[in-house]
Amino acid sequence: MLRLTNGTFIVGSISDVGISIAKEPKQHASSIIAKREAERLAQSDGSKEFTVFQVVGTVKAVGVAWS
Repeated sequence: MLRLTNGTFIVGSISDVGISIAKEPKQHASSIIAKREAERLAQSDGSKEFTVFQVVGTVKAVGVAWS
């Protein structure tokens, strides 16, 4: 199971159909690195916009426990 680490950054795309994030997105340690990746992706696919997201927490509805 994929675990997203709090404080990391991931890149997603935005298009006419909505927001899309990879099934197993690369977790970047800094916003600068994630922004570089978003720029690279934008240059390779001009039909989408790319956005950097920061992981601030995750929760699972089994006794609701934040990590």
